[in-house]
Amino acid sequence: MALNAQPDLREMATANRAFLHRTVSYLAKRGITQYLDIGPGYPDAGNTAEVSRTHQLRARVAFADYDPYVVAHTRALLESTDAAHTAVVHADLRTPTEILEHPHVKKLFDFDQPIYGRRIEVTFLSKLRDEAKYPDVETLSAQIRRDAEAGRAYLARIGALEEAA
Repeated sequence: MALNAQPDLREMATANRAFLHRTVSYLAKRGITQYLDIGPGYPDAGNTAEVSRTHQLRARVAFADYDPYVVAHTRALLESTDAAHTAVVHADLRTPTEILEHPHVKKLFDFDQPIYGRRIEVTFLSKLRDEAKYPDVETLSAQIRRDAEAGRAYLARIGALEEAA
């Protein structure tokens, strides 16, 4: 069981959901209407689409996940309620260019307007930063940081780091 391997998993999940709610609410209240949620896991109450649409009724939300079961469940739940403003794509967070260039994401977003990006770190940072295997992770992260510093983008990252032995 996951709780045996990670005893504070429940607390981490609760903190993650609260963080999502705070950041998405903050940005939606300030007029942000486009959200990219990478690695969201199974959607439940308080997901990015639900929270953003509390403040911005026509918010556009794209979800990208690597797990085909998560993608199927998310599509069934969210695209059926607002297909015109929701996209769900099967993609790996280690290949963000593939996500941004996906036809459903390109159709949904206006890339001339700010997009809030949320990425859950589901793997150890050292594995994610394997530049030889996934070079566009660092390239995209650097571009988002530059865009955020210039006021053109928003990025929230949450995750756990492996403790040193």
